[in-house]
Amino acid sequence: MGRWRVYIIGDADRLNEEASNCMLKTLEEPPSHTILVLLAPDEDSVLPTISSRCLHVALRPLQRRLVADGLVRLWGAEQEQAETAAALSGGRPGYALTLAGEPERMSRRKAALEELALLSGMPPSERINKANTLAKMFTDARADLYDLLDVWEGWWRDVLIVRASASELAVNVDQLPTLASVAGRVNAQRASGAIELIQATRRQLFENVNPRLALEALTLGLP
Repeated sequence: MGRWRVYIIGDADRLNEEASNCMLKTLEEPPSHTILVLLAPDEDSVLPTISSRCLHVALRPLQRRLVADGLVRLWGAEQEQAETAAALSGGRPGYALTLAGEPERMSRRKAALEELALLSGMPPSERINKANTLAKMFTDARADLYDLLDVWEGWWRDVLIVRASASELAVNVDQLPTLASVAGRVNAQRASGAIELIQATRRQLFENVNPRLALEALTLGLP
């Protein structure tokens, strides 16, 4: 772009309050010929102090078929692997490539879904113990915890989608039978509440709320 410089900041929704405050001056008065691009799933997931200083540009995801075909044709991915990665990516080619090229990511996703399934059958005392485990993860491997919350949120969004008889739009395409089972016994209000609770927990963690208390509220509140 000639004299222009473009800086892309991924996962802007994961900036905590301290990191966001460090950026405010730059966002208000960026250097000349400089464009800052902050990437986030949606406007509401970014702290208001950041969002209010940005011009919001909505980007539409690519069709799954195009993403999957690209993975197969350009990167040599297996068809089934490509289709799963394309669905899980939400139409983001870069993330789809990461999923297809890093098997450990898929393994962590599978583990996160297994943990969510176990959580649904736990009594309150075991749910509190699970919250303590997640709080330790927040200290030792914070990015992994945020990834887990993303998987959980996507799962409950898919439950709503399946309840609405739109299974073709589900992200977790390899979990459709289980999603159908859960959708048959959890009403839309409870599924929506689970999504809102996960989103609230993520915001609280960004805002440095006591992680154990925030995660206890999460594990006790999920269906």
